[in-house]
Amino acid sequence: MNGVATDHEGNVYVADLGNNRIQKFTNSGAYLTQWGSSGIGDGQFDRPFALATDGAGNVYVCDYNNGRVQKFTSTGTFLAQLGQYGSFYNPTDVATDADGNVYVAESINCRIQKFTGTGAYLAQWGTQGSGNGEFFTPFGITVNAAGDVYVVDTGNNRIQKFATPHVSVDLALPGTINVRSMGKWVTAYLQPPAGFDASAIDASSIRLFGNLGARPLAVDATSPSAIGDQNGDGVPDLMVKFDRGAFDLTVFGTSAQVAVNGMIAGQAFGGVATIKVLRSEIIPPPRGVAYAGMVTTMRW
Repeated sequence: MNGVATDHEGNVYVADLGNNRIQKFTNSGAYLTQWGSSGIGDGQFDRPFALATDGAGNVYVCDYNNGRVQKFTSTGTFLAQLGQYGSFYNPTDVATDADGNVYVAESINCRIQKFTGTGAYLAQWGTQGSGNGEFFTPFGITVNAAGDVYVVDTGNNRIQKFATPHVSVDLALPGTINVRSMGKWVTAYLQPPAGFDASAIDASSIRLFGNLGARPLAVDATSPSAIGDQNGDGVPDLMVKFDRGAFDLTVFGTSAQVAVNGMIAGQAFGGVATIKVLRSEIIPPPRGVAYAGMVTTMRW
């Protein structure tokens, strides 16, 4: 047994890690039902590590070794999957807020990711370190009634609290990338939503993320950056650049997803973009890891 959660009716859900199943009980301990088995399919688990419920009674389970979070009805019917091996790396805890958003703690990637209840990506924050907003093996997460997020920063022996909402920022990257090109930088345009100014973005906090646990990349200190209106919509954005040669990326099929996060006016933001990749070389996945479709790793 590893994780326990309750729903609004007082029922108790237990993550039975060793048996790869979820068990449900009344609050007096009477057995009600169970679901799950060992595997990689929908409703199967490889070490269900933690779980949480939302206001509608749905159950979210951190499927640790399968690198995903699965969503079920209160009786165990599979509904959806958040993430895949590559967007999550060993998720260790999950929490929900009053709006039904889902927060996932990743101890290996030292970050928090935020999604809608249907699995749409909203934001992420955190990187490895000991400063404010940084983590070293964040192992637990919870959200209070006001929407504030508390993270158990295990390796740093502390609890960190974050305000909500977390600001979403559009990430503009080239729609197609030739991975054999010799360009120096990867350029991103960060456009804050209404009520926030691009000049309030803390450039030192910005990180570019690939996947499969690759460490995030900071803005290249030698590259030019500027505030302008790249897409012509009348809203200023911040242009930043990253060292192309230092960034690893893994492709599923012919596309890859990248993300940027940072801080703006004291709040965490995140943006994500999917790019089409040309002229890549196929390599086998790591030992013991199975992917659906072609997997390609390369430097841009």
